[in-house]
Amino acid sequence: MTAEFGDVKTALAAALRGNALLNVYRDPPDQILVPAAVIRPSPAGFITNATMDGANDYIFSVLVLTGAADDHYAKQALDAYLDEGDPSSIVTTLQDDPGLQAVADDVTVTPSNEWGYHEITGVLYYGSPFTVEISA
Repeated sequence: MTAEFGDVKTALAAALRGNALLNVYRDPPDQILVPAAVIRPSPAGFITNATMDGANDYIFSVLVLTGAADDHYAKQALDAYLDEGDPSSIVTTLQDDPGLQAVADDVTVTPSNEWGYHEITGVLYYGSPFTVEISA
């Protein structure tokens, strides 16, 4: 399967919107309403040729933000997004989505060990990035 970067990014955003608890931003916004998932290309490189048939691997960083830095409930809320047994799990949301599977051959979601504070447009949020690798 060969899909364009923009199509894969749109499918990723749609899959994340399947998690009704999240406000999903396909592109980093000026202002964020939490809980949120912000899709960004991976800073380590985001498009690689993966297979002999011309398919690509696309690597995204999905930053899940659960609250403002001073919100003690944000830390508890993040646990649900990290726990694969929870219905709001990011891993489960993405790996079980048939719409994303329609443009992807394979989806791998890896939670980060970097949960904590993230500054976006001068505002401090609590959250964690997930690495999402999509072969399309």
